[in-house]
Amino acid sequence: MHQLDDALKGRARQLAEVRRRSSHWIMREAIAQYVEREEKREAL
Repeated sequence: MHQLDDALKGRARQLAEVRRRSSHWIMREAIAQYVEREEKREAL
């Protein structure tokens, strides 16, 4: 399985601090939005 590079992990961590969320929450939210967007594309 591929892993996130250090730069992307750092960006997620920084965004998490600003938003007062965990980096895990940020990543989960990003994946959920991506999946939803791609499902909508498939439905077209």
